[in-house]
This record gives sequence, structure tokens and C-alpha cells, in this order.
Amino acid sequence: MDIFDISSNPWIALAIVVLCLALSAFFSASETALTAASRARMHALESGGDKRATIVNRLLMARERLIGAMLVGNNIVNVGVSSFTTVVLVGIFGDAGVIYATLLMSLFIIVFAEVTPKTVAIIKPDQVALLFARPVSWAVALFAPLLFAIEALVRLILRPFGVVIGENQSMLSAHDEIKGTVDLLHREGGVVKSDRDMLGGLLDLKELTVEDVMIHRTKMRTIDADLGPAEIVREVLASPYTRMPLWRGTTENIIGVLHAKDLLRALDAVGGDAAKLNVQQISFAPWFVPVNSSLSGQLKAFLAKKTHFALAVDEYGEVMGLVTLRRRHQGRA
Repeated sequence: MDIFDISSNPWIALAIVVLCLALSAFFSASETALTAASRARMHALESGGDKRATIVNRLLMARERLIGAMLVGNNIVNVGVSSFTTVVLVGIFGDAGVIYATLLMSLFIIVFAEVTPKTVAIIKPDQVALLFARPVSWAVALFAPLLFAIEALVRLILRPFGVVIGENQSMLSAHDEIKGTVDLLHREGGVVKSDRDMLGGLLDLKELTVEDVMIHRTKMRTIDADLGPAEIVREVLASPYTRMPLWRGTTENIIGVLHAKDLLRALDAVGGDAAKLNVQQISFAPWFVPVNSSLSGQLKAFLAKKTHFALAVDEYGEVMGLVTLRRRHQGRA
């Protein structure tokens, strides 16, 4: 009994076609899902002990080989099922069977083996990648000898054109790729504007200096140290800020920084009599930082020094402005 005689073995022929289409769908979905899967999520799952994520990460480390295995498997299955269907239909309809087989298999492969599985995979790439991780690893291992030969041939063909396989020549740095991802997620609605701005600001720290974020000296709110204690208390209480630079002689001559909490504690200690206060003793010494310091370095300095307030000076020591952990709120705790 001839296996290609569909009249004698219709169910066997149908089973072979369905099996081949299922394999083709598997290869198509796997290729799409694994190339679209989130590397960050896979690393997080691997850190949590997910063995399937470990397999996915290992496959993605050899992306060219992975894609090659999926393409080889897909093409073998598609060519095989098309040839099989052609033989069967030619046996039934004669030469017209070639046309029927071409139309029928083109429809089946496009709908059931390409568009449908790839659509599902692109909608849920992480889930599909984890689901197919082990079968894909087996397929890559099965096709390994053939892939080595194909890779060698492709390298030989591309060498005269200066194309080198295996070199990950990204046009964007990791920094730019992260920023681009954040912007894309914001446009798609996955990240709100405030979070996007915050993340973008963190990524820009190395590129910014203190001068880029400081409050300019013309907008600083300061207090004349030669004012009477009672007047200084009124100035501090009227200010929306908790830290106020003290100057003497000229506004550029900063001699200290007065914290509202320290002032109130001192005022309470003298029974509320402002005349008994020595404001300069209550204030703490100003911290001067170069105006061209990197913002990331200044943030680390803030954390190490455990203070939130610094005065930015130029190369001549002239005060240019102030910088705090909260740029828009001068000295606010």
C-alpha cells in the first residue's frame, strides 16, 4: 500500500501535513518569541531560579546560531510538507495537482505556520519563549553540525564584502539604548511622564555638571549676618526654605548657612528671647564645591557627607549659585 495514495491512506497523509504545519508553527513562534523576549526579565527570572529562563539566556548568547536553527528547521519542514502534498495531489489530480498543492500549502503555511504563531509570539514573547525554551535547545543541538557548515559558508560568502559575523556592532551605547527603551515605553503608555523624566535624569547624571542644575546666585535667598537676631528670626520664619546662606559685607561673601531647625532649637533654649541668640554660632560652615563638578560625583559627595546643601563656586572662588538634593527647592529639607 503506497503511503502517497491518499485514497488508501487519507488520514496518514492528513496527519503528516498537520504534523509538519505544527512543526513549522513551532519554529516560527520560537524565532519570534526568543528574539523579542525581554533580556532584563529573563535575567531576573534566572536569578530567581527559573531553569527555563537560564536556557533562554544561553540561547540568546548565541543569537545567530539560534536564528539559524529556527530558519533551517522551518525551511526543511515547509519544503518537506509542500513536496509531500504535491506528490499526493498529483497522484489524485494529475498535473493539475501541482497548482492545487501550491495554492493549498501557500494558504496553510502563511495562515497557520507563519502569521498566526508569530502574532501570538509577538503578543506574549516572554511566555512563549519560556514555554519553548527546552524544545528549541534540543533543535539547536540537533542542527548544530549543519549550522556550523552553513555558518562557515556564509562567512566565506560575506568576507569579500567586509561583513564579519559575530561582531555585535550596535550603533547605540547601552546608555542610549536604555533611554530609548524608556522613551518608547512612555509613548506606549507603560511609563508615566514623571517616571520617564526621573529615569532619564538618572541616566544623564554623568553628562551633567553642578552648573547645569544649580540655583543661580541671582535667585538665591540669603540673609545679611549683620542684621539683628530678631530680624534674622523673622527672615527665616518668612522664608519657604529651611537652609539660608548668611553673608557679610557683600552677598558673595558667604560666612555660614543657617538651618531653621537649629535656629528654633536655639531660640527655645533661650526662652524665646531672640536678643540672646548668637546667629553665627548657630550656623554651620558653608560647603563650597566647584561649579564644573559632575552631577553624579556631587550626588555621591552629598551621600558621603550626609548633607543636602552646597555652594557652587567658579575657579576664582566666587559663589555662582547653590545646589541641593532637591534642585527646585532651595534648601528645603
